Formats: sequence, C-alpha cells, structure tokens
Amino acid sequence: MSRNLGITSCHYCSGIVKLEEAPRPITREEAGVYYELRDGYSYEGMITANAKCEDCNAKYLAWIDLSACPGYRPYHTRDRHSETIAERGFFDLSFRASFDDEPGVEDGPDFVITRKTVIDSRLPWPLCEKCGSKKLYQTYCPTCLDNEQKARVSHILKIWPDPFKAVRSKQKFFEVRCNDRGFKVNDTVRLEEWDPVAHRYTGAYEGPFRIAYVVAGGTHGLPKDICIFGWGSQ
Repeated sequence: MSRNLGITSCHYCSGIVKLEEAPRPITREEAGVYYELRDGYSYEGMITANAKCEDCNAKYLAWIDLSACPGYRPYHTRDRHSETIAERGFFDLSFRASFDDEPGVEDGPDFVITRKTVIDSRLPWPLCEKCGSKKLYQTYCPTCLDNEQKARVSHILKIWPDPFKAVRSKQKFFEVRCNDRGFKVNDTVRLEEWDPVAHRYTGAYEGPFRIAYVVAGGTHGLPKDICIFGWGSQ
C-alpha cells in the first residue's frame, strides 16, 4: 500500500490543489505507525501541509520535503523536485485523514465535477440514502455500506484491471499485498477494480471472500512487510 498518490492535481476531478497552511513538520498523529522507523524508513521530519482541491473540496496532505526523513535522503529533497514545488508548492499528495492513497471518510469531495476545457457543472456529491454520509467514488457509503455487507467485509481493496479479470474468471484466488492492515485468516476482502489511466474506480467488484490462508511476511523468502493471502474457490 502506497502512502502517496503520485499526483499534484486532484485525484477525483483533476482540479487544482492548493495549500491551506504554511509548510510544517508532519505530526505523529498524522503519520501514525509510519512515524516510527520501519525497515530503515520513517516519515518523522517530513515537511507537509494541509491542502484542498479548489473545485471539489477533496482534502489532502501535501508532500513538500522528505530530506530529513530517515531512509529517503537524497531522493525526495526540495532540490530534486524544485520545479514542481516552485509551481505547486509541493511535489506529491496523500489523502489527509488516512495518510494513504486510499481516502478516509473525511477526505472525500463535496461536489461532482464535470469539465470540458472549463468546469461544465458543479453538482453536490452523492450522499448515502441510508445515513446521509458522502459516498466514496459515487458508488458506496464507507460509513454504513449495507448492514449485511459491513458485517461481512473486513477490507475493501483496490485492484488493477488485469488481476481483477483473473479473479473474476476464477483463475486467481490470492493476493500479494503490503501487510499494513494485518490480514488474517477469516478476514473478508472485497476487491474493487481501479482504472489507473482514468484514476478512478470502475464500479466493478468481486467478493467478499473469506481469507483461508495467509503466508506471513518474513517467511518463505517474502519481505517482512509483504504477505500472500488466499481464499480458495468460494
């Protein structure tokens, strides 16, 4: 799982993302477990700032300088990204509440933006019919989902088109993942297809699947932070 999105424009609408505050060190609360040293890397000392899309109001944490972070020097210094920082004020983004490339509930947009060369319309973002919370990617509500589904699903995961097709055609019954979620036997996963070109979910999904077996990181030649889990033919 990546912390950063690898973009400087809005993930949802490609709008302009602007800083909402002066650059500052990231806090322990924002970085979570990644504030501590893990496999030689840490985000302690990262210079960041809250940022927001000026069109849809999606919320981000802007990446400004990682040169003081253990393990990252000199690859993410201000000098390396000087042109992007000069233009935008930052060189990358994470979602704010989650410090991840998957959004937290609070990170979602307030508006659905459609545009040609300029914004064509600016409509309120869809709300859950049951609880009134914002839907993620206009498809489902992260707060309640369906009562039945919420009780069954432990992890909702992004999956690219080729492996998704293999899962859908029942050729693939496993995932190789960064184990930052603590995957374990009897957890359930729902796999949601992600279009990396359009930068959006397609709305197609498979699951939920119940995890039947986990190969832990640090065993069988796997790196410590990588695991393999399988669910069999369910």
